[in-house]
Amino acid sequence: MLSTKNIYSKPFISRALFTWLLFIPVAVINGGIREGAYKSVVGELVAHQISCVTGSLAFLMVGYFMLKQLIAEVNNKVLWLTGTAWVMMTILFEFGMGYFSRTPLDRLLNDYNIF
Repeated sequence: MLSTKNIYSKPFISRALFTWLLFIPVAVINGGIREGAYKSVVGELVAHQISCVTGSLAFLMVGYFMLKQLIAEVNNKVLWLTGTAWVMMTILFEFGMGYFSRTPLDRLLNDYNIF
């Protein structure tokens, strides 16, 4: 059965881009809390794991509250594309910032090592 929802919605796309921009201060705050509050207590690895969970939950909450009224206007394909675009923009942002701050590539890649 074909969806009757719009495949493209300008208000949704612009709100999704703005939402991604809000992820930047959320990530900075999450990292600041990790570094200042519990990294010295639990160690680097556990702090990174905790931070991944708290950051993911924070991103989920921001995304939900920013897009909840517009989600019904778009179909699932747009939602998947939005999520994929967010991931790609985040990776480009992180590696771009790493390049300009001269962070070694192995350190950047280590943040994506799930093992």
